[in-house]
Amino acid sequence: MKTLTIEKELIDLQVKKLLNIIEVTEPKNDTLFSGRIGQILYYFYMFRYFEDEKYADKGVELIETILHNMDTHKSPYLLKPAFSYGLSGFGYVLSLLKDEGIIDINFDEQLCEFDDIVYTKTLEDVVKRNTDYLHGSLGVLLYLSRRLSNPKVEKYLEILVETLSKTAIRDSRGVRFENSHIARLNESDNINLGLAHGLCGILMILLKIHAKGICKTQIEEIVSGGINFILSYKTPQDFATGKYSFFPLTINEKEPWNSDKNIEEYGSRLGWCYGDLNEILLLYTASKQFGVPEWADIADEVGCNTIERKNRKETIVIDSHICHGSIGMAQYYKRFYEMTALPIYEEGYYYWIERTLQFLEKETTDPLFRSHAGELLEGFVGISLGLISAVSEEDLKWDSVFLLS
Repeated sequence: MKTLTIEKELIDLQVKKLLNIIEVTEPKNDTLFSGRIGQILYYFYMFRYFEDEKYADKGVELIETILHNMDTHKSPYLLKPAFSYGLSGFGYVLSLLKDEGIIDINFDEQLCEFDDIVYTKTLEDVVKRNTDYLHGSLGVLLYLSRRLSNPKVEKYLEILVETLSKTAIRDSRGVRFENSHIARLNESDNINLGLAHGLCGILMILLKIHAKGICKTQIEEIVSGGINFILSYKTPQDFATGKYSFFPLTINEKEPWNSDKNIEEYGSRLGWCYGDLNEILLLYTASKQFGVPEWADIADEVGCNTIERKNRKETIVIDSHICHGSIGMAQYYKRFYEMTALPIYEEGYYYWIERTLQFLEKETTDPLFRSHAGELLEGFVGISLGLISAVSEEDLKWDSVFLLS
């Protein structure tokens, strides 16, 4: 994709404005999505983009702080394996930065320890059907998929995938999984189809493992069945009646698929976390990996239709952050354009970058948004990474923590 050269000066000024806010914001905790781990990712990519050593120094300082907090038991979250707040998220960021050549610090000894700890604890989570990508077992599988330099990890992944497969629900509609974490929080056993907590996220992570040559036959069966399940709920859009989505957010299988409660789930949300963009990403990725062009055709149909959805009613996008804001939308369209070269995705990308800049005019002075400045998922940290990706001459892979690269 061509860079936004015409806007580079403007975007650089905006990123530096956000930097000034982030630098004086105390991190809330040691987590990936709202704390220091996310800021490690941020500062090292700022170092790569601006080529200024002070950002690398800040990243090293944050790593040292987290390691100290782990040693002194000041970071209880990091005793747990979860990707969003625990050990696997920390390990993933360190592995990503090393793989990208951004850091040359050797963390192999620590990471091998992390591998053993998260595997043991995550096996229990898989058995208990906690399939959540952010807060359960699947994020740990994502981390381990980067850790094949450790000879133990391939076997760990084989066991985890086999155990996960045994928990799957299989019938004529296809394959899907329970999520005990969400069921407990929401007091609902609906099947979630989203990226953050549901089937799209599970299948995307399995595709990462499949790409490494592990459990290929088993994963092909699960992913194909999962896509069949998702496609069985695909229904036409009808803007006139307020039905903007092709796919539901969740499904209650105890009721008819077209019951009022299930129809309500075909909502207008578009975002990183929920909505039709999740299914498009899955379909494009699986189509290329498995050689099924029909899935890409469906993704083209749905994707081109999402471009028409721009206002608040049609998207529920009301701010700029990654999770369900405008920069998350932009990053999806950037990756879709790279996958397909369809000009309509480039159009969508530029539109949502411009919307992000417009939102920031208010958000940078709003105390509520400034209070979340240091967060990756819902703050200025993630927004800044999205903005530098718009003008960088390099392909910045920070968004792999969000399954987008």
